[in-house]
Order: sequence, then C-alpha cells, then structure tokens
Amino acid sequence: MVRSLVGSGEWVVVLGLLNSREKTTSIDDLFVPDKIFPADLAIVFGMTSWQRPLARASELYRSGTAQKLLFTGGFNRRIHVVEAKEMARGAIAAGVQSSDILVEPEATNTAANVANAYRCIDQAIGIGNLRSVLLVAIHFHMRRVKVIVERTFPPWINVGYASYPSVHYSSVDWFRSERGRRDVYSEAKKLEDYLREH
Repeated sequence: MVRSLVGSGEWVVVLGLLNSREKTTSIDDLFVPDKIFPADLAIVFGMTSWQRPLARASELYRSGTAQKLLFTGGFNRRIHVVEAKEMARGAIAAGVQSSDILVEPEATNTAANVANAYRCIDQAIGIGNLRSVLLVAIHFHMRRVKVIVERTFPPWINVGYASYPSVHYSSVDWFRSERGRRDVYSEAKKLEDYLREH
C-alpha cells in the first residue's frame, strides 16, 4: 500500500519505474530491511548529521561485525566540513584503529560516493580481495545506495545493509509527517532520476 499518496501523478511515475526496474511494490519499499553479517568492510555514507552514521558504523566495528570502515562524503556547505574526515576523526576518538579506516573525502552525491568508494577500496586492499561489505546509510536513502552499489560492485561481493532511522520519523510512520513525506518523495525522485539515466 502506498498510503494516501498513490493518487499523485509523481508517485505513480516513481512507482512505475521502481516496479519495472527494481520490483518494488510501494513507496514503503524504499526502506530496505537490515541485512547484517560479519563483513570485510562497511561503507559509511556521510550526511549533515555525520554523527549518526558514525555511531552506527562504530557499533558495527566494536561488535566485530565490520573489520574496516570506509567513510565517504565530501565538503558539506551546510556545516562547512568534509563529512568523511569528520567521521574518521570521530571514529578514532571512539576507539577505532586508524589502520582500519579508509577515507573518501571528495564525493558530493551518492553515485560519486559509490564510485569513489570502489576506487578507494581497490587502491587500499584490491577489489578482488573484498568478499563482503555492509552499507551504512539513513533508512530512507538505503534503496538508492543499494541500487547504485549493486550496479557498480562485482557480483561476488556479498552486500548487507545497516541503516539507522531519521530522528523525525520511522520507516512505518514516515507518511504522518511533512518532513517524512518530503524526504521520502525527494529520495524516490532521486532514485527515479538515477534509473532513467542508468
């Protein structure tokens, strides 16, 4: 069920693309369930509130679930910092070994995050040596991250998902708030644009 939004022409277009290309049945499917397992590496996608993905990644590292952390995110004009560098500093302060951290500080959009993370992994450990990866992103962003990673990384790499919720809404009540509807629509539109272009 697509809540009460299904009458909107924009939602119908987005759902049509998602249904045909990603076998998605509703907007709710933008929220990818967590799939967590011991992995060689976690790719951590930056955001304005970079402490949130850092906390999730640090938890995965401390539990031994992620052996290494790759922080990706360039200069954020809202907070005037490089997201990946701030997360790396925070990780070291939280006890993550610097030798277990990779930093990709240039990307300013999700496709660049993934492409640059791929290159960073290839240079540091060799993509052929990577068997498993966990993606760390906010819950409403995970579907697009998943799609781009699946189209970029080799098929032998086992990909898992470790999301964290918005502080404003969850994956089950996002449609009840203006912020949730705005975020989910924006994300669906970005995924639509990516699918059209790729």
